[in-house]
Amino acid sequence: MVSFFREWDTERKTYEMLIDTFRLRCDDDYAHGTHYHGIYGQKPPLPVFRDFLARAKTAGMLPSWWNEDKEKECVRVALEDEHFNIQFAVEKHDIQDHYKDSMMPMTLRMVAENVYGGGYGMGQRPMPDDYVCQC
Repeated sequence: MVSFFREWDTERKTYEMLIDTFRLRCDDDYAHGTHYHGIYGQKPPLPVFRDFLARAKTAGMLPSWWNEDKEKECVRVALEDEHFNIQFAVEKHDIQDHYKDSMMPMTLRMVAENVYGGGYGMGQRPMPDDYVCQC
């Protein structure tokens, strides 16, 4: 799962996967972790998304071509795209429908677990004791 964001053949697809991984994680944090950040906390989601990107970079999960300009483009997509937009919630069934893959939510959750070091869902590693939610 550490190489997940490096597997896509276009920069755009990488941005889409980053955005959907983040959006599903926000929904999971809300539903299972009682963390109401971004749109779930009635606050702008961008600071939490930037934190997610920074954590993915620190974890060595971003492609070798990733740089400040690519991050800016990813953020632009995340704020302006009609579908891949961090200002709109996404749930498990949305991911399954969009990707036509019943296992994609589990995949994205496992990827997010590697970004954050844990998760809240059944079967996930517990969140690290030193985790600070950017709520």
